[in-house]
Amino acid sequence: MSENRENSAFYTARPQIAIDGEINSGLGLGLLALEVRETRDGLASCEATFTNWGPIGRSLDFLYFRRDILDFGKNITIRLGELPNDKLVFNGRIMALEAVFPQAGSPALCVLADDR
Repeated sequence: MSENRENSAFYTARPQIAIDGEINSGLGLGLLALEVRETRDGLASCEATFTNWGPIGRSLDFLYFRRDILDFGKNITIRLGELPNDKLVFNGRIMALEAVFPQAGSPALCVLADDR
């Protein structure tokens, strides 16, 4: 397919999520909800919810409770769009991690972050 993406009205864009500068495709695939807010004063905050249940090795387990990927103080960057025209949506530090256990559905982890 030789479609020119620059002139296309629609395209598939999966968010690129980087933790401490390293893109994590699993977070992009597991993103359930994303909300970025900016105040009149220019302060931005981000709330991103990820699925927190999946394969680890040969078993199913929580993906992010070990805090090796998502942890307090780590830098989180979110970009939207296709390369090379992607746009920075948020850049900040993880301030809180909130476990979500819905009555129906898989466990999730909500990441709360503030800009620098």
